[in-house]
Amino acid sequence: MKQLGVIMKFNFWEKGKLFYLNGIGVKTSVGIRYGQVNVSSSNKSIEAPLKSLIESHLNGSMTVASLENVLVSLSDAQVKREVGLSGRPGRKVNIDDIDLPASIGSHFEEKRRHHHPLFSHAEALDPSTIKFRSRDTADNIQIIVDHREPNGLVSALRESCIPSDNIIVGSQDVDVRIVSMDSLDELIIERKTVADLNQSVQSNHAHDQSERYYDYMLEKAEAGVHVRVLWIIEGDPVTGTLPNQALNGLPQLDGWNNYMMMINDQFFHYTYCTRHTAYSIIKMAQGFFERTLAQRVSVGKTARIKAQRRETRDSGATRSGMNLKSQLMFLDGMTTNVADELSKLNKSFREILAMSTQELLEIKGIGAKRADRLFDAFNMK
Repeated sequence: MKQLGVIMKFNFWEKGKLFYLNGIGVKTSVGIRYGQVNVSSSNKSIEAPLKSLIESHLNGSMTVASLENVLVSLSDAQVKREVGLSGRPGRKVNIDDIDLPASIGSHFEEKRRHHHPLFSHAEALDPSTIKFRSRDTADNIQIIVDHREPNGLVSALRESCIPSDNIIVGSQDVDVRIVSMDSLDELIIERKTVADLNQSVQSNHAHDQSERYYDYMLEKAEAGVHVRVLWIIEGDPVTGTLPNQALNGLPQLDGWNNYMMMINDQFFHYTYCTRHTAYSIIKMAQGFFERTLAQRVSVGKTARIKAQRRETRDSGATRSGMNLKSQLMFLDGMTTNVADELSKLNKSFREILAMSTQELLEIKGIGAKRADRLFDAFNMK
C-alpha cells in the first residue's frame, strides 16, 4: 500500500497542458512536449533530477494522462528528497520530508495546523465580508490571476463581492493583476511562499523583479496611470512556517524590506495561508481603488475617525521628475481625460490646486460631483 504522508499537490493548466507543482517549495511546472518530459523551475538545479525521476515512472508512455498518473502516485516529500530539496546534511528533519501512513500523517497534520493561533484565524477569514463603499467600484474591477497560482486562491477570490466573471485565470508575467476598467489604474500582487522568497533572493530573481516593477510604475505614471505593487509573503499552516520566517534572520529581512519599500517604493504584507492572501487582496483592492475606508472607524466607544480619502503620492513616481499630468493623476477623483484638460491650462501644479469649484466646472469632463471631489482633494490638509 502506498505510504501517503503529504501527497503531491499540483494543478493542471489546460491550455498549456502543464502541471504546476505546489508542494515542493519552488515554482515548478512539468509537461510533455514533442514526446519528451519538459521541466521548468525557478530552481534550475532540480530540473534534471526531476525530469529523470518522472521519466523513470513513465516507462516510455509520454502522454499527459500518464504524466498525471505519475504525479498522483508520488508525494511531495518523495520528490523533494529525490531532487535534493530536503535531507541535506546538517538540516533538521521536517515532518513533511517523511512519508507516513495516512492515519499518522493526518494526526500530525492536524497538530501542525495549530502551531500558531493566527493560522486558524487566517483560515477562517471570509472574503465575502469585505465591503466596498460603492458597488460600482467592485463591479468595475477586473482581477487576472496567473494560471500557475493555486486553485484555492481563485476560489477564495470568487467568494468576494467582485463579480465572478471579472476574475479571470490567464497567462501573464505577474501573479495577480487588478485593474480598474474605469481609470486603468493597477494593483499588482507578487505572491511568494517563504521558500519562493528565499530562493528568489538568493538567485537575484526577486531583485530583478522589483527593478522591473519600479520601471513599469514610472512608465505608467508618465502615461497618467497609477500603479502600486504589493508583495505578499504567505505562510503555511500545514508546515507551521510563519511568513516572517523568510530569509536569514531579521537583519536580512529588514534589509530586504528597506530595499523594497524605501528604495523601490513597493509594499510588503504577510499572510498566513492562501485564503488569507485572497482576503488581503480584496481588502487592499478596496483601499487602493476607492482611496477611503469602506466603513466608519471607531476608536474605543466613540467613532472619532471618519473614513476619509487620502491623497496618494506613491507608485515610484515620487523618485522621478514627473510632468504635470503625472502629478495630477495622484489626486483623488482625477481621471486621465481631466488631467489632460487641466494640463492644457498653462497653470502650475500649485495654481491648479488653488482652483475653485466654479473654475473646475468649466473644465471639459468635470461635472458637479467630480468638481466637489477634486476640490476636496485639492484642499486636503
